[in-house]
Amino acid sequence: MAATIFALFIVWVVAEITVFVAVASAIGWLNAFGLVFLFSIIGVWLTKRAGISVLTRSRKQLNEGVVPTDDVIDGFLVCIAGLMLVVPGFITDALGLVVLFPPTRTFVRKRVRNRWQVRVVNYGAQRVYGTQRVAGPLHVTNEADEPQDAIIDVDSHERRNPGPQHPNPINPGPWDAHSEGS
Repeated sequence: MAATIFALFIVWVVAEITVFVAVASAIGWLNAFGLVFLFSIIGVWLTKRAGISVLTRSRKQLNEGVVPTDDVIDGFLVCIAGLMLVVPGFITDALGLVVLFPPTRTFVRKRVRNRWQVRVVNYGAQRVYGTQRVAGPLHVTNEADEPQDAIIDVDSHERRNPGPQHPNPINPGPWDAHSEGS
């Protein structure tokens, strides 16, 4: 796994250098450096705008009582796109802009959500049911059918209601002065 990641990193660096040299030979070295710097500055600005937009939508959904799953994935993708735009290179800048652009981000979000759902279901099934993921359908072992050797003895305790709790016991408000003094 580490060797594969290292090989992909080397291929990415060689590709970035090759594209940079090609662009620099076409428009000049100084202009190529200027474009890379300009893409980084514009990328930071676009990432900030997209991030604020995602944060605003998530807060609105949270205030409405809705879990903002799509916005969480969008926030993750905006962070990845921002990182790609800040890293110098034309290939990463192009990929960062593609991920930052809302219609293509929606496409990527659907793919990421589907991949995460499969992983969550597989992980949850492994943790809860003791399944093993093999090539084919999930195989579930039912641990409830096996005999249980452990005996659990639970003592019940009487619970008393201590009375109404004050909303803020550290700093009582003016309502306590009136109720206690009366």
